[in-house]
Amino acid sequence: MARTETLRPAGPMRPTAYTRRLEALAVYAYGAEFLRVALKAGSGLVRLYLLGHALELLLKSYLLSEGLTPGQLRKHYGHNLAKLLRDAKQHRVEQLVSISAALEADINAFSRVYASKRLEYFSALDLLAPWTVPSERRLKAFVQLFAKRLKAHLPQP
Repeated sequence: MARTETLRPAGPMRPTAYTRRLEALAVYAYGAEFLRVALKAGSGLVRLYLLGHALELLLKSYLLSEGLTPGQLRKHYGHNLAKLLRDAKQHRVEQLVSISAALEADINAFSRVYASKRLEYFSALDLLAPWTVPSERRLKAFVQLFAKRLKAHLPQP
């Protein structure tokens, strides 16, 4: 019978700068793929969910590229687009894309619906208390532009 051994690190794991760049690029790639599919989706609810997920991943990719860790992203943000945008602005995301007050208000309003998972799971309560989302057109245009500019901003491996 073959003997197996488990390898354990000798100390705390510290990712290299190269690994951090790859991680930001991988998260970007997922976000870009969600955006690509969102642009083809026929259903408005599906399209909105995919746009939200694309935006979430693109903002997380940006924050990773600015030095945040995956653990920090999980601990502090979850699926909260408003928090992600707020902290991306603190990390100078507006050097890549302009964020008007109206767009920020739209993303903050959309964040409440997106984080609630109402775009993913139907509830009979939605029939009694319907929810609204901001302009899909403005949101889609922003996510497309952000994806394009972020791709050029991210350092290549």
